[in-house]
Amino acid sequence: SSQSESLSDVEDHKPSFSRTSNSQKAEGKDASHETSSTFSMYNNVSQKLMAKMGFRVGEGLGKYGQGRREIVEASTQRGRRGLGLTLKGFQGDLNVDWQDEPE
Repeated sequence: SSQSESLSDVEDHKPSFSRTSNSQKAEGKDASHETSSTFSMYNNVSQKLMAKMGFRVGEGLGKYGQGRREIVEASTQRGRRGLGLTLKGFQGDLNVDWQDEPE
């Protein structure tokens, strides 16, 4: 009986793969609409690819949903200095107007 209890404990932690019911399909359509409106800056192919791999808005990535929930922002670091270093004067965009005329 102790073996059956330990097996049931293990089965509780495993993800299950089952067919979706009609109610779950309807919820999925709402979620995909929410995803497409929220992440409209991404093209349709990348949205379908992420959905195919199990991405859901607001849930963590990873096998059990334990991972990162927010988007990883691109680094704005310039040069070869250490990550996270901020220098005064380098915060904004560099809009340099180059003149092609010789001096």
